[in-house]
Amino acid sequence: MALGDKYRSLYVIGRGGMGCVEVALQLNAVGDAPGAFERIVALKRLLPEGARDKRHTEMFLREARLAVLLTHPNVVHAFDFGEAGGEFFLAMEYVEGETLSRVLKEGKVEALVAAHILAKICDGLHAAHELRDVSGTMLNVVHRDVSPHNVMVAYEGQIKLLDFGVAKIDAEGLTRTGEVKGKVAYMSPEQAMGEVLDRRSDLYSIGAVLFECVAGRRMWQGTDMEVLRQLALDQPPRLDDAAVDAPKELCALYTRLVARDPKARPPTAHHIAEELRAFVSNRAGTKEMKALMLGLFADDAARRKSELARALDGMTPADAAALRQSLVPAESVATATPALAARAEPAGKRGLVTIVALAVAAASIALGTSVKNPSPVAPPSPPAALAAPPEPPSATPPTTPTPTVGPAPSTTIKIARPQLLPAAPKPKAASSTKPVDVDPDPI
Repeated sequence: MALGDKYRSLYVIGRGGMGCVEVALQLNAVGDAPGAFERIVALKRLLPEGARDKRHTEMFLREARLAVLLTHPNVVHAFDFGEAGGEFFLAMEYVEGETLSRVLKEGKVEALVAAHILAKICDGLHAAHELRDVSGTMLNVVHRDVSPHNVMVAYEGQIKLLDFGVAKIDAEGLTRTGEVKGKVAYMSPEQAMGEVLDRRSDLYSIGAVLFECVAGRRMWQGTDMEVLRQLALDQPPRLDDAAVDAPKELCALYTRLVARDPKARPPTAHHIAEELRAFVSNRAGTKEMKALMLGLFADDAARRKSELARALDGMTPADAAALRQSLVPAESVATATPALAARAEPAGKRGLVTIVALAVAAASIALGTSVKNPSPVAPPSPPAALAAPPEPPSATPPTTPTPTVGPAPSTTIKIARPQLLPAAPKPKAASSTKPVDVDPDPI
């Protein structure tokens, strides 16, 4: 089956050296007939030159695997992935919005708005950290690239974490010892030094994003090499020095997040989200985010809507309206979601692997999962005082939210401990060199 038999491309919205992203229409089972299109998607394609690079292929497939496993209203979801005609693709929700990095180019944001954004990011991040396979084994996911570039803010105000292309998954052994990936300006010291990572490395990155939101500049200044030296030798700058009007609650939280010793950081992203929500106390939310986005990007929002309207021209008004409705963000999905049940066929029988997602969320390019029969999980209790340095997460971390996943599709599938994509190469022995890949996303 060719990719064109499944998706109808409308226009390109992003292109890089190794891949591109298009707005496309997903066909339903009826075929190419009036009313045959199911939804509007962002179709991410790994171009042939990218597919020839084993590193880019591994990143693309890792991103797809986590997209299948993870469903959360603050993580961009995926509907479909696979290989068609020798081309790898991901079909993701398309939501009109901007990256947080572009929002911050307009200047620092109000402290309450920053806290709201970071609380939502932490909710999605905690769901990734808590991800388990079908046997209940923790996957020990570390995103490794939490940054403003990988946070989408919809024009309607919803917040989405995206891009797990360089994520570390311990259960798969996908990370070579000593290799450093991610954006240097947001790395934890242990990540920059190529040391063993756990979820608390991502929490340091949250601290770096918090600093940038409130202070209006990056936490570390200089070239990548200069930042690496600072990460190795220096203490992070004080937030209250960089932003004298910063609320003391956010300054105190920031100090704990960027502690050099991971044990001194909050234990989970959920704890951070709860603390941020307590600070916000209903004074900022989706309504305020929408007002901010339309205040900053009204012309861009109108342009994107017009561009899509032109692409849908020729359809009946009812069909066009139904497709537009498929873009409505669904942040009302319960925080503790999924159990995955996906259909798969062996390699050689089917080129396209289809995954139907129940949650349709918001903003731009990335991933999520398809789920059914979600297992209820007790909601987390509010965090205790975070003043005392917490112990590292145990082998069985907190039970909030705990997605339970089942076997998912792949071009090659062996299910014992569900391997959702082709097995990664066996990790090499540690090397004395520690290469740094800065923003290695193929797009």
